[in-house]
Amino acid sequence: MMLKIKSSWLKKTCFLVFGFLLSIFVSCNQDSIFADIAVEPAPVDPRIKGSPTNIVEYAGSYYVASIHSRTIHVYDGNKWDTMGGFQGRVAALAATNNGLYALTYSNDIKRTSLSRWNAGAWSLITLPADVYPQAIYGTAGRLYAGTDAAVYYVDGSGNSASLPGVNARLTGAAGSYISTDNGIYNNAGALVYAEGVNITGIIEANGNTYAVSWDGRIFRNPGTGFTVISTTSNRFTGALAEWIYDGRRLLLLGVQGSTNYDRGYREINLGDHGAVYSPGDWDGSTVSQGNKSRYEASLAKYSIHSMYQVNADGRIFASTNMDGLWSFKVRAGILGWNAED
Repeated sequence: MMLKIKSSWLKKTCFLVFGFLLSIFVSCNQDSIFADIAVEPAPVDPRIKGSPTNIVEYAGSYYVASIHSRTIHVYDGNKWDTMGGFQGRVAALAATNNGLYALTYSNDIKRTSLSRWNAGAWSLITLPADVYPQAIYGTAGRLYAGTDAAVYYVDGSGNSASLPGVNARLTGAAGSYISTDNGIYNNAGALVYAEGVNITGIIEANGNTYAVSWDGRIFRNPGTGFTVISTTSNRFTGALAEWIYDGRRLLLLGVQGSTNYDRGYREINLGDHGAVYSPGDWDGSTVSQGNKSRYEASLAKYSIHSMYQVNADGRIFASTNMDGLWSFKVRAGILGWNAED
């Protein structure tokens, strides 16, 4: 005898089973959301909102501005102040040992001007006709200014000239080298490494020069030439900082992931140039292993384009792409990340 089942009963049963499974799925996701909320530091309103510039050091103080604003913020190691006096809106900052530089514009961000702050006043730097830099970076004795496909330099006397042979977009400068979207060049304009590779940032740290690429490679030059020391699946933004604190010496590297919790930065122990770690995954990290979830619920959700250690107490500033200036410092007895207030 065949057992006949009414279609209405079967449909009702399927809906009940589906509803039960859906409730489990939603519950699990809510548990994850509530867990994130439980560990996320209480958000604060950032002092410098929007997209801050790169963070630079000059004459013992640290400078940063919100891109498109008319104010530069100054941190002296203890407190914040502001400075103005220049024409237009800020597009970028840089520093050398002979001045603080501001790239500004009035109405069109593609028609920029370059000024230098020295001896308490701003002075306009004369560049070749029809040259409008879109990026500036400083080393000890030189400022580099880059257009979309050329690089110029400014010496300590304010004289400017093109860097011959560099037909690429400037992405950084450190020591005797500049990084571009076409490889690494020396300060004479000669291509020295990684032709055709988008090098997103470069830094001097612990007696070496390090560079990173958008395709996930890390390069090191101990003075004898650049070599690849690590190939990763990360996309490095070019934000680089040396962190020295409590006997630890790390290189911090900004990353851009495709989802939340896959941004923020990675770490290398400069003592052994070994593995690339996520914060909170190892004993020497900036983030203690017990606070990894707090990091993942805060800075790890944001892309960083500039980082800089500003105090011997381990304090770091980080410029995010759209979410203001963040800082790594002690709050309520915990060393961790939040917007800088």
